[in-house]
Amino acid sequence: MRNKLIFLVISILVLLLVVCRAFPFAEGALETESPALTATNLPTVTLQPPAFTSLPEPTATPLPPTVTPPTLEVIPVGEACLPEDATVTIDTEVLMEPDFDVDIAAYLSAGGLVDELENTFALQSSSGEEYLVRVLEYDITADSILDVLMTLTIPYVNGLGESHVLAFRCADGEYESEVLFRRAGAGARAEGLYTGGGAAIKSLDDLNTNSVPDILIEVNWPDYKEYYLFEWDGVVFNSLIYYVDILGMEKYRLEVTDGNVQVMDFDEDGLYELEVTGIDYMTGNMITVIWRWNGELFLPEE
Repeated sequence: MRNKLIFLVISILVLLLVVCRAFPFAEGALETESPALTATNLPTVTLQPPAFTSLPEPTATPLPPTVTPPTLEVIPVGEACLPEDATVTIDTEVLMEPDFDVDIAAYLSAGGLVDELENTFALQSSSGEEYLVRVLEYDITADSILDVLMTLTIPYVNGLGESHVLAFRCADGEYESEVLFRRAGAGARAEGLYTGGGAAIKSLDDLNTNSVPDILIEVNWPDYKEYYLFEWDGVVFNSLIYYVDILGMEKYRLEVTDGNVQVMDFDEDGLYELEVTGIDYMTGNMITVIWRWNGELFLPEE
């Protein structure tokens, strides 16, 4: 019994000795694996102020030139052809004559009021629809004397149905009539022309810089448009559009489907171009073709 007690005491002392020697080793291991974060071993982080890079000076980006089509000038410029006489009258009955433009010229030559032409003919026809009429005073022959332009479209009724563009030139103190466009007796198609809006003056501008106004006429059908361009050469009104189509037909007009013709000065050189936009009947695609002045005519650029 005594021996067992002595053995137990010795075993406890040995165990305590082993534990005391092992403790510093374990503490060192902990210090090695997890070093204390102190002010001396913290990583150094230096904050740098953001570098300032001067912004580039703003530069002006050139914009493409604004192309503005000329507007229709209706302000009279020039001297009157002759004194007007308010007692001279005219009525719509003259329109029943096949050459009623001659009767209108005679009315103007007798001193008839230009303004009364539009007031007289803008009356309802027997169909209940008004005539489409506009009368302008403009020096279309570049002689500083006012001439008269008239567009007139009559509704399709009683076999009529027609559209006209008439020029009345002042020559030697009286007016002479010139027919720039006439489409008459065209049956149901004439009715369609009236429905489409008939003929109208689209622009009066010196497109080719020869000091003579050029008359651009737009004829409005319901589904397409025709364009004519005339200029007075001292004797007659010449067409500035002429070409031969792919069928060998001579053409003095432009035909446009679902589009129009705009007068533009793309080059800003004083010479105007015709921007023709419409559907190409060969492909069915919408295309734009520029027609340029070549010294004699307007032709499509290649």
